[in-house]
Amino acid sequence: MAVAGVLVSAAALVVMVFADHFTLWVLSRAALGFGGGLLLPGIRRAATVLDPANAGENLGRLIVGEIIGFTLGPVIAAVLVQIGGLRLPFAVTAIGLFIFVPFVARLPDDGGHRTNRVGHSFALLLVRRMQGALILVFGYCLLLGAFEAVIPLMFKDRGGGVVETGIAVTVFGLPIA
Repeated sequence: MAVAGVLVSAAALVVMVFADHFTLWVLSRAALGFGGGLLLPGIRRAATVLDPANAGENLGRLIVGEIIGFTLGPVIAAVLVQIGGLRLPFAVTAIGLFIFVPFVARLPDDGGHRTNRVGHSFALLLVRRMQGALILVFGYCLLLGAFEAVIPLMFKDRGGGVVETGIAVTVFGLPIA
């Protein structure tokens, strides 16, 4: 699952480098999200199942890595845009993902152990604390999505460029880390 996620994400980024039409761009963006939806749970599963004694620590490290990427990504992308235009960040990220494939492919098979209990995951939705946690996560992700859609336009309207937008997103992410 993780290998497929890396390959789908990298392929979507390659298409984004060359996409000239809005529809192709949106479809590529959707494929990138689908690839991430394969990759991240696969890596989280490996972090928990392959080293159960340190599962919490491993998941924490993965989350720190995600936050660092979220925090530094906009500034790095802004610098890459200044160097080589709007397509360069997508090309660099695709190359990075292709380099990542052999490392993900070396993850050992965890055996795919499944529980015999039916519907236990959905039963968690009945737990009030889980409902509260999901509402908080949903609200937080909604906030991030709103910022991603609005901040570039707001900065452009106020005379800001790519670098200023990248710095603003990074400054927003620093307290999260």
